[in-house]
Amino acid sequence: MGILETIDALSLSDEDKARMRREYAEEVDPLKTERDNLKQTDRRERVKVEIANLADAGLKEAPAALAFLRRLYLSPDAEEPGVVLFADHELGLSGDEATGARNREEMSTKAAFEHFFSLLPKDSDGKLKVALSDQGDITDDHGQPAKGDNDPDEESAKHRSSLGRAIGREITRPSHDKRYGGRQSSGGGE
Repeated sequence: MGILETIDALSLSDEDKARMRREYAEEVDPLKTERDNLKQTDRRERVKVEIANLADAGLKEAPAALAFLRRLYLSPDAEEPGVVLFADHELGLSGDEATGARNREEMSTKAAFEHFFSLLPKDSDGKLKVALSDQGDITDDHGQPAKGDNDPDEESAKHRSSLGRAIGREITRPSHDKRYGGRQSSGGGE
């Protein structure tokens, strides 16, 4: 039984019990606040070291990612269980998609990120073999054709042809001039 339960069990008036609770809180709160501040300072230092290690491992070129991880790691509930990872068989994973997990696993968000980073390939110096800055170069065009050289009517015809093959019938569409009779809007609403 804690002190607050003991105060509640005393045969005193409600005002006296409230006064005793207040006095207890005034004595304990400064100690609790000091302990919380020390824990937070210690946590900040640990996170600072962890972020520096990730930067040295190859994430230096991704300052936004490091800032996000710092925010995540410093969040009060970052180390509380936040995700339940199902076993591979529960998710229907096999072969290259499977991780080898046979049971459900509960882990914090921070632990999930740490585990993810531990799985990335590293060289002998502990640096990431994956250069994140190169990933953008590889996929910058996202498969899109170069802009400026394309004829809009030709692109439209290609699109109609592709869509027609997909739905099994030809799609015809008159040209812009035929649809709108070659008229142009005055733009002024006159």
